[in-house]
Amino acid sequence: MLVDYCLEGQKTTEPVTSINKSFERYFNAGGNSHYSHNIETKNFNFNISESYYKLINKDDLIIVEESLIFKEINTSRIIKENYIETYSLRRISGLVIPLLMLIAAFLSYKFKDKVDILVFVSQVVMFANLIYLVFY
Repeated sequence: MLVDYCLEGQKTTEPVTSINKSFERYFNAGGNSHYSHNIETKNFNFNISESYYKLINKDDLIIVEESLIFKEINTSRIIKENYIETYSLRRISGLVIPLLMLIAAFLSYKFKDKVDILVFVSQVVMFANLIYLVFY
């Protein structure tokens, strides 16, 4: 997962076919809500941040970098603005979770039987992350 995130992937230049903003509401005691932003091109459909949404227009050209192994969008760049973004969920699933797993593996080697719960939880999180990357 870490190698897939860190290696440079296949870059494609595509025009934006649509930009979507949707209101999402949580039906819980907090009653919270937020907006989700999404870009569609001929070959890709991915989430973006609000700042990216404010800079992009329909028919703008973007460069999309797709990871080699899991075919996830690592980065996207608006050519006219020279604005590059890595979506936060990709950063977490490709970089943060694998690094935390390496730290847990090091701690389990160093402290042997004293971090069993940490190792188990990190294995469950890593497995869930793998399921997300393969089937999403």
